[in-house]
Amino acid sequence: IGMKNNLLTGEVTGAAERNVEQHYKDKVVALYVSGAAGDQGPIVSDDWNNPSDFEPVNVLGRILGEEVVRVANAMDQKKMITQARIWGAEKTCTCPGQKDPGGPSGPGGPGKAGGPNAQAGPGGSGGPGGQGGPSQPNSAAEAADAGPTSFQIGLLMIDNIAITRVSAEVVTNIYQEVRQQSPFPDTLMFTLANRRIGYIVDDAAYDLGKNEAKMAALKKGCGEASIVNGLLDLMRQYEQRP
Repeated sequence: IGMKNNLLTGEVTGAAERNVEQHYKDKVVALYVSGAAGDQGPIVSDDWNNPSDFEPVNVLGRILGEEVVRVANAMDQKKMITQARIWGAEKTCTCPGQKDPGGPSGPGGPGKAGGPNAQAGPGGSGGPGGQGGPSQPNSAAEAADAGPTSFQIGLLMIDNIAITRVSAEVVTNIYQEVRQQSPFPDTLMFTLANRRIGYIVDDAAYDLGKNEAKMAALKKGCGEASIVNGLLDLMRQYEQRP
């Protein structure tokens, strides 16, 4: 609804939850969680610099809500289980931190990745220009030292379904690497879990001029490895349990 809108609102998360709950006649409670979306932008958005009405929010909420309903209705109830083993673990990672020398729009500030452009805009998600459009000159050397920065990662296992979490805004390439190396085919990642230290990007993003890398909370060479290796270590602990 725009960076200058000061209304207190559930935004698209609330709109998506509301659409799901209304579809099922308020007999369910919908819980929205964020995936590895640090380099993604909404396919529907309004002027980034001006307050908006709630039309874009409601449109995107309906798109997300209808997809959730479609997936839920396609589940095969005959394959559902009534009992499951639940196991969880977490750990703290610490990396050299950085801050944007440009000022207040550092990690957690107003410089949200994606800007006003839709996902199909120039530079596309993951492309050389980043989500917001053309590349911005940037390198890890431009960032100022912010001292050691800690964040949490965690793993929740429901039988052989691996639900991972990171207390930061993680980009998709890191999740894809975790998923590729995971011993469990059903591996998910929740981000912004319990807190948010800022963006954590893959090492390659620092060299591609991506805006998320300039605003990242960590210096190059630590965040990606800490998440991937740390989560794989937790998965090995689960596999070796008594």
